[in-house]
Amino acid sequence: MPDRPAIAAVFNQLFDKLPAAPHLQVKAPLNYVKAVGPNGATYTFAGGANAASTWREALTGLMVLGFKAQPRVAGGALDPSIASALLESKFVENIAAPMDGFLGTPEIKVFWRCDGRDKANFLDRHAAEAAVDLVDRAADLNLSQPWNPYSADKVKNAMWLRKASADNDYYTIVSVAVDFKTSVPFPTLDELKNPDYQFPMLDDKAVKPLNQWTPGELATHRKNLGRIQVMTDRGVVEKIRICTKTHAYMAVVHNGFMINTQSYGGGQFPERAVRGLPASR
Repeated sequence: MPDRPAIAAVFNQLFDKLPAAPHLQVKAPLNYVKAVGPNGATYTFAGGANAASTWREALTGLMVLGFKAQPRVAGGALDPSIASALLESKFVENIAAPMDGFLGTPEIKVFWRCDGRDKANFLDRHAAEAAVDLVDRAADLNLSQPWNPYSADKVKNAMWLRKASADNDYYTIVSVAVDFKTSVPFPTLDELKNPDYQFPMLDDKAVKPLNQWTPGELATHRKNLGRIQVMTDRGVVEKIRICTKTHAYMAVVHNGFMINTQSYGGGQFPERAVRGLPASR
């Protein structure tokens, strides 16, 4: 059930109640003007810096209601204001090497992740790292804006999971597969953020069937069309299928926290959540 008092408290921070429609109005000091320049977006608040802090506090309150958190490092306790969002420890594993590097076997975990981009455009450009840890990426996504919860260290330094979908957060976590076979089907054909191919879509969820592609669409994506032979009860049949190339990356993680999102979400998909896969490791 929604925490109605907590949600009401957030609304009271941000809005004034009006007797007639539209019934809610953003408090005057919290109004802002957004300007987009060569260095990105800037936000000017009527109430100045205090207004940005109010927005951040209110949005953090909503975030705690919809997410669970795990400090990214041992001893990284969160601020008391978001302590209620701490993730249950049964979903979290601390991966650590032995204190003496010459004794015992280091505890390591092997994960897989696939992407259409090669190493130079994926790992070397830090695309497999958490967005909040990358200055340019965080700026592009407004994560470093003073009104954004992720601009606060207490939020930025945690790994967050979504409660409703029981899945990973996009900005503080990188999802990895526990085996090679699971990772290979990714990225999917309808992965809109993949720069290498964006096939014609039937709607926002499915790629248009090939027999519905226009001549122009076929010509545009001709390099991703392949003629294959399929064995059927009628013998060998030739078909045209969409073909893509993916790059598989094996990651060995030897320290830090790992979240078992498969256990957390109760799903069957064999994946885990880590902070990121830095190119230097």
